[in-house]
Order: sequence, then C-alpha cells, then structure tokens
Amino acid sequence: MKKYALLDTDFISKTHSVQDGGDNHLIDRVMELPEYVFFCHAQIVTELNRYNADAPIWLSEKIGAQKIKSYTDQEILESLSHVRGPLACATYTQMLKLACDVFSKDYFSEHYRALEDADYTAISREDYLKELERLDIEVGKKNNLGEIKSFVLLQVLSVMLGSRFMCSAPMTEMLGMALQILKMFDVLVWYRYSRV
Repeated sequence: MKKYALLDTDFISKTHSVQDGGDNHLIDRVMELPEYVFFCHAQIVTELNRYNADAPIWLSEKIGAQKIKSYTDQEILESLSHVRGPLACATYTQMLKLACDVFSKDYFSEHYRALEDADYTAISREDYLKELERLDIEVGKKNNLGEIKSFVLLQVLSVMLGSRFMCSAPMTEMLGMALQILKMFDVLVWYRYSRV
C-alpha cells in the first residue's frame, strides 16, 4: 500500500544539513522509505533558495528524477478541476483561506482579499492564476507563504487521494493548522525530525 509524504522548507533544509562524514544526508535516508510517494509545493524551491545553498539543487534533482512530485498552483487548479469542475478556483480560495486562518484570522483578508471578491462564475483559470501570483508576490518573504501553499496542497492531495499523509512541520507554527486539517481530512501529521 502506498504511503504519502508532504515535504516542506524546514524539513528539507534541516534534514539536508544533517549528514555523516561523507556526503550522505539524512533526507536521502528519508527518501529511501519503502512505498512512500513524496510531494512538495513549487514555493518550497523558491524558499529553499533563500536559506540553503545546496538543498535547492538536491530538490531540483529529485523533482527532475520524479522522486518528488512538485505542484505549482496551476497544477493544483488542474487537479481540482477534475473533482470540482468549474468550482476549482473557488475551492482553491476556500482551501487557501483555511490555511491562512491558522496563522491569523486576518491573514487572508490582509493578503488575499481580492480573491474573496472575485466573481467565480466569470473568472477564467488563467486570470485567477495571474491574480493569485500578484497577491503571492505582495505577501513577500518570511510571511509563511511556503507553509500556507504546502497546506493548500495537502488539502488537495487529501481530497484527490483520500489518504493519510505524513507531513513535516515546525510544531510551533503548524499545530493549529494541522489540527484543523486533521478534523477535515483525517490526515496524519508527522513531527519527528530525529528518527526515520
């Protein structure tokens, strides 16, 4: 039976930096877990480039070798359109709002208010993606965008695959979000960094 794991910036960066005397990284050991399929959001690559010089290269190689499936927002919307049809953009917005609410009840209205006001009966997927990208840029650095995008992806994958996920996350920032998602989608959140 396949198992699924969602990787985030902190997990990749920290487990990549832990290595033995050679070039064996802890993250490579994680990738050897049998029967696991690994996912991440494309925003994680962007964020890794800010914090760790070697980890983005490692991640790009794993994505290129199809050992990790990286999703862009466009791919998420395409996946949602298979299960939600013309409501894909509205569904993405609701998932984004849930992810934002865990960080702050005002986060979504501060950064993504324009999506709340969108006319989902008229907006094209392309226009929605342009607006989402514009708003993401305005969010800026160090505002939890990678974690938020990861939890949007987690919600989408949970709906698509109907499975439990192993998910890395810093406890102090993600506990509230994980509990919200656990209630909604019966997701297993994994916080163990020390044992593999």
